[in-house]
Amino acid sequence: MEIDRTQDHSLDFGGGWGHDASLGHGSFRKYHNRTIVLTITKHPGPMRPMTRFHINGEVAGNPDGEPPAGRETIPEIRHRGDVGAFLGRAPWGGCMIGDVGEILVYNRALEDDERLGVEAHLAEKFGLLLKPLHEIAPPATFSAGERGHWAYQPVQDVAPPSVSN
Repeated sequence: MEIDRTQDHSLDFGGGWGHDASLGHGSFRKYHNRTIVLTITKHPGPMRPMTRFHINGEVAGNPDGEPPAGRETIPEIRHRGDVGAFLGRAPWGGCMIGDVGEILVYNRALEDDERLGVEAHLAEKFGLLLKPLHEIAPPATFSAGERGHWAYQPVQDVAPPSVSN
């Protein structure tokens, strides 16, 4: 994740060697000095179409409403001992100015319901007010078999057993 100051604080997900997905020129400027939950998910495949940005539980896009910019190519990403994860702007040794509360890295892209759960947890942990999850997340649907589980059945009013003294 990088905030590119050469692009008026562009929010980018750096794939390395030019394989980035970017929200574009000035996309992070309005979030300066604000506490946010930033989530970036990357599914297998090309950087631009397979990368999603979410800020405070909502889809984030370019300031002009366009989807992320970047290449359609698939980066050749392999583990290397000399390259790891970074925050900032690696080419010029730039850094992030401010506080980072928590960074979570998963070995796969989270599905929307999983991502929303993580975002809700982080918002609660750091005292942020996000839109209520019922406004963001789609309603849950359950099959007949799932609805038939004992946990979803009405509670029966059972009299307590008699006790003799």
